[in-house]
Amino acid sequence: MMKFYRKAHVSGLAMLLFVTLVLGSFPGSSHAATNSVTVSSTDSQTMKGWGAFPSYFRSDWNTESGTQNFTIFNKSQIQSALYSELGLNIIRVDLQPRAFNAATWSLNTTALADLKQQIQIARDYGITDYVVSVWSPPAAMKDPADINGQTPSGQATHLRTDMEDAFVQYAADALNWLDQQGVGKAKAFSLQNEPSAAVGYDGCVYDQTQYQRVLVKLKNKLNNSGLSSVKVFGPEGQYPSSNWNQLGTNFSGLSDTTVKNAIDVVATHTYDQYYQEIGTLTNYNTQAKNTGKEMWMTEWSPIDYGTSEIDWTINGMRHFARDLVEMEHTYWFFWRGWGHTNDNSSHPENLLTGDTAPVRSKLFYVFSKLWKNAPAGSKVRKMSTTDTTLKATGSIEDDMMAFVNPSGQTVVLLVNPTTTSKTLDVKGINGNSVQQFVTTSSQNMTDSGNFTVSGGQASNLVFPARSISVLVTSGTGGGTPPVSDTSVYNFENGTMHSFYGSAAAVTLSQSTTRAYSGTGSLKVSVNGSGTYKISKDSPAITAGKTITYRIWVPGGANLNYVMPFIMDYNYTWTSNWKAYSSLTPNAWNTITLTYPANSVAPSRSLGIEIQTNGTWTGDLYIDSINW
Repeated sequence: MMKFYRKAHVSGLAMLLFVTLVLGSFPGSSHAATNSVTVSSTDSQTMKGWGAFPSYFRSDWNTESGTQNFTIFNKSQIQSALYSELGLNIIRVDLQPRAFNAATWSLNTTALADLKQQIQIARDYGITDYVVSVWSPPAAMKDPADINGQTPSGQATHLRTDMEDAFVQYAADALNWLDQQGVGKAKAFSLQNEPSAAVGYDGCVYDQTQYQRVLVKLKNKLNNSGLSSVKVFGPEGQYPSSNWNQLGTNFSGLSDTTVKNAIDVVATHTYDQYYQEIGTLTNYNTQAKNTGKEMWMTEWSPIDYGTSEIDWTINGMRHFARDLVEMEHTYWFFWRGWGHTNDNSSHPENLLTGDTAPVRSKLFYVFSKLWKNAPAGSKVRKMSTTDTTLKATGSIEDDMMAFVNPSGQTVVLLVNPTTTSKTLDVKGINGNSVQQFVTTSSQNMTDSGNFTVSGGQASNLVFPARSISVLVTSGTGGGTPPVSDTSVYNFENGTMHSFYGSAAAVTLSQSTTRAYSGTGSLKVSVNGSGTYKISKDSPAITAGKTITYRIWVPGGANLNYVMPFIMDYNYTWTSNWKAYSSLTPNAWNTITLTYPANSVAPSRSLGIEIQTNGTWTGDLYIDSINW
């Protein structure tokens, strides 16, 4: 039977929802604020991206009740809403067990073609990054031989130990096939979705010993199959502390360096409404950070979390806030972008529904406003409040948070879950004015006006009862300014530090469009085909120093590589080559380079070399070069 919902009451795992702090006031409010909310001046993590599992995809799932084509493949309006309006820069897809042909013990390329098409649709909209999770190995590799996480009699299914090598070979073959078909290498791969859950849909249960053993085999196979750039992420447990079932309590399993080197990203789902206390979450965050690995949240939606759409929108945004405030994730993925139903009011796991024309949920409108204004590269900032009925930090449901986006604007998200309207002063924000957008039971990110910011404060802003507000400041003046850039080459105040391009196809300018730190960066505009250098002659650097470069690259760029370099007096060249495919698009990438201790002074030049893949017209940015 076709499964229309991926999550079917996962053992009562419910969801906590994110409430973000948005500043907004209605014109004509006569009530003076007695409380305030304040954005911290300290940056937390830098967000790398917003993602979603776009939809189920199977070319043979043509109709539902003879009326609805229930794949996204031919739904251009829904594709446009999902990929153009929402603010995604990465998608999560699944390597289905049907992608393996047990009769021939080889890939089922017909099934893989569906996966390729799903990825290609996103690429057509400029979203080139994708991660792959496995819900179940092929049935022929399991005991019992069933793709579900448990048999009808309730017996949990497992990967056969004698099939572990075959499984990781299958994974590598599938990833290479996708790359060869032109959709690029996956950014990351997870060997099992929710590996502790014996579920009645696609699933597989791993104990700690087997998970770690297969993890090491997978990493070795990827490295030996031309896939070393593909990160391994996991365990993708249903809720944060469930990941310890595979990696040991407090990630003790990573004390084995072989296991630690096999995983690049600690990833979790956060279906934990009834399973986690705030102390557990903060401990998870501490222990995950101590691993030295990236932290991602790769699936959540507010199923079974409220009785109305405004309920799960309020709860969902509070959950989202806590996922970023209490746990320092740098990627955050909603479960599903689109589902084949016209009724959003009863299906909170979908951001979009509808058959031909998209039906946008309240969550869709809020995430769209938020993610478009706080894209990859935005820095998370925590908040505080004097209002004792609102929660800023230290809760499994936080009501507020903020971002400073790459343009230096403050984006504040505030949820008022109470039944009383609130008038608040909003402090610690940048800009000269702030625009408020409000969602209530009858509104969807309605523009509620533009309000003055003076001395970093917008006064007497009104937040309706049971509402979500998103506030976006204009400009970066006033309030708490972006942290000043003290790097050697910081590209502030109009200066380019005498950097120059090696050809007429490269034009340099100082820009305030993006900044890693401060308000400015070096904009590199390319219009041509070839290898180009962006150089600075006679840098005042001594041998033995480690140079840090920050480079912003766009998604879908026709680039082969970027390569920071330095050259000493004897023309000895030292560089750090980075394939474009290994970089995070639409975000700042940090690359380091050590100037050898035996280099001969004075240095002749340093900079960055880039190479196009054919003709390319586009912009990248350089900032905060320091040592």
